[in-house]
Amino acid sequence: MNDTENNTSPDSKPLPKPGWWRAPVCSPKGFLLRAAALLLLFLIAHIAGWREHTSVLCGTATSAAGWDRVGGTLGMVYVLFYFGALLGAPILVLAAGILEVLARFSGKGMDGKRMIVRPGSASTR
Repeated sequence: MNDTENNTSPDSKPLPKPGWWRAPVCSPKGFLLRAAALLLLFLIAHIAGWREHTSVLCGTATSAAGWDRVGGTLGMVYVLFYFGALLGAPILVLAAGILEVLARFSGKGMDGKRMIVRPGSASTR
């Protein structure tokens, strides 16, 4: 029996079990987690005050103290996070919804197995 079969590492510490943050990439849960991550990154950048550094994109320096390279980098990162939150997150949420609806209408779960529908359940009404 090797270490992967009994879920232990070589130094005999148990490996962490997959949690809610470990979802397949192309699954509704995976899409929603990645949308939440994009929104969280944008929120962190916005709270950190990186929005003021986007003026570098127009050729205006944010400060005279010589922080132009750092300000330019922060401005570009803020813009990337902004577009990720504005464009990427809604697309991922829509994709998660469409994928979930298609999985329910096809009668198969995301693992390809048939879903069990019990009489009187919400999906048969």
